[in-house]
Amino acid sequence: SMSILYIDDDEEDREIFKEALQAIDPSIICNVVSDGRQGLNALEELVVVPDFIFVDVNMPVMNGKQFLKELKKTIRLRTIPVIMYSTTSQPQEIQEYTKLGASDFLIKPSSFKKVCEALSNVIERKEKTQNSRLF
Repeated sequence: SMSILYIDDDEEDREIFKEALQAIDPSIICNVVSDGRQGLNALEELVVVPDFIFVDVNMPVMNGKQFLKELKKTIRLRTIPVIMYSTTSQPQEIQEYTKLGASDFLIKPSSFKKVCEALSNVIERKEKTQNSRLF
């Protein structure tokens, strides 16, 4: 089954994210941590690398950008799609994350329904590309 690592220092956002994934597909495994440093530690400990990493941009200790830069230095982790998940929608910032290797940028939706829609779009895209590779 699919597994996701979600990095965010906001406890409420973490709860909403986990609930949304449950609503989309209860079989998805979701690990949550509260900053980029913990995210890197979790990735070292995980036997199976996650299918996706969702990472908040603004966090103490290690923010989303620092996390992304570190992650891309590690061969084993470099290919995991990283989705920046933020309240910020500055076009130049989004461009910068894309240059650093982020696969996507999601602006945190305001309602639970919209969170579910945004997450299922990302997950379904992955399933489509995986399926199309088989044929």
